[in-house]
Amino acid sequence: MEPEILEARIAKEFVLRPSNKIGLLHDVSKLLGEVSVNIMATANWVVNDTAVLHLMTDDDLRAIEKLKEHNYTPAEQQVVLVEVSHRPGMLEHITDRLVRESIDLNYLYASTPLEEDKSLIVFDSTDNERAVVLINEE
Repeated sequence: MEPEILEARIAKEFVLRPSNKIGLLHDVSKLLGEVSVNIMATANWVVNDTAVLHLMTDDDLRAIEKLKEHNYTPAEQQVVLVEVSHRPGMLEHITDRLVRESIDLNYLYASTPLEEDKSLIVFDSTDNERAVVLINEE
């Protein structure tokens, strides 16, 4: 069964780049929970002594405000958010459209709810606006 693309659109994520420490993700998620912000998808890694946290939430404004209150410096940036049915081949289906138009991915992460039949894919590319058009074409 071919994956069904439900929607592709330009969205915002925010990125934190604090010094890495044990418990950092716990601290950030606790702060967001205190203001009832849901994390829809996240990708996190460490480069040298710096943590890199990419976060897609249901309320970036409230999340950013809360994090700034605690001396974090979130940076908002544009990404492509794609909702697809959760089926084998979904990533190949999307990336095939980008490859054919020579659109390169800078990064990609995804989240799959366990109780639903859809996935979220978040990425940044060399041409986000064109990527949305290509992905939404059927």
